[in-house]
Amino acid sequence: MLTVYLDSQDYSALSEPQLRPDLAYVKNALLSMAALGEVRFVFSALVVSEAAPTGSHAVDYAIRRGDLLAQLCGRNALICPNDLVQSEVRALAEHQTLPRAHVDQTEDWFPRVEFEDTTPLVDAVRERFNADPQVRAMARPQRREAERKFFKNGGLRPEVQAAIHAETAESYVQALVSTLPMDPAHAHVFRRYALGQAGKDEATEAMRASFRDPSRLMRWFTANPEMAAPLADMVRAPGQTLGSAMRSLVALAAQLKASDGDGLSNEILPSLALLTDKVAWENWVSGHMESAVRGIALEGGMRLEGTIPANELALYCPGIDATVRSMLSSVWDNVGGTRRQLPSDSQFPDAMHAMYAPYIDVFRADSYMAPHIRMQVERHGTQVVAKLRDLPGVLESMRDK
Repeated sequence: MLTVYLDSQDYSALSEPQLRPDLAYVKNALLSMAALGEVRFVFSALVVSEAAPTGSHAVDYAIRRGDLLAQLCGRNALICPNDLVQSEVRALAEHQTLPRAHVDQTEDWFPRVEFEDTTPLVDAVRERFNADPQVRAMARPQRREAERKFFKNGGLRPEVQAAIHAETAESYVQALVSTLPMDPAHAHVFRRYALGQAGKDEATEAMRASFRDPSRLMRWFTANPEMAAPLADMVRAPGQTLGSAMRSLVALAAQLKASDGDGLSNEILPSLALLTDKVAWENWVSGHMESAVRGIALEGGMRLEGTIPANELALYCPGIDATVRSMLSSVWDNVGGTRRQLPSDSQFPDAMHAMYAPYIDVFRADSYMAPHIRMQVERHGTQVVAKLRDLPGVLESMRDK
């Protein structure tokens, strides 16, 4: 079955209340293919991030995007970006290519999360009881009398346990639901966890199940719009930072070219060659790639020995390779080419999505970034589609082969 990754903007374009006839056709065609099981649409944390509202004014748009995402993709999530890059660097260290199933066969678009082990309720109450200053000040007979009010036969008295169940567990669940997008359907698990009656594995699975539905997540933001900021900024913030840095690089390149080397120091002259010679630029990109991979390896406690050839980086780290090279290929259009429009804040996010392209059959990309991404991933057999309106035809053609 074909695996398809849509551009984040596709979910926005296709979830508008009123669609142009051509977009309505595309939406119906894609939904039909998904419903019939002819095509498997997948998504990532990056897509969820860009679907999240940027404020209370954008919650309704986010809900529509989340609903369409759930309709098309269901639970077909790809592993989160950090897990993917760590897995690729580990593959490089071990010289074993990463199987597609490692990236694709998961329902969790988010990082690994888990609860802590709980203390049994009776032990927790006894610990608090023994630490209470008033109890510690009691004489032994008074202390035993106080203990009998709480404990019986090594356990809690039924009335004490009932009181704790009625107050502590419910307040814990309410606090949890107000700060994290927990599904109320799993409230009974969190109540039992609060009381030490459910282990961390059960609570962790309930939490993960709560996070898996992007449609429900976007609705949770209706009551908690401020909670969307960290998720929304996961892609937008680095996009803005990189966009600004690339625009500064383009401005510097223009100044260096205008000087034609006059008055430049020996330290700066090599930069002029870098910004005017495509081969020098490609070599710089390869060096940048290697540095990025070594940094990721250190974060993951791995050590990479010796120089890493560019072909090995492309083979074992195709996602990282596609992201870095797509981004810097697009910047070359300004630095060494004739493109007048400055790099946008969306170019790096588009390149970030490209980390999944080597593991996908059909990858949708913005019309400007599509050729840059295609150059990096066509060796993996990935079909990059530059126009949303062309997607149904491409999928039908590939499906029928």
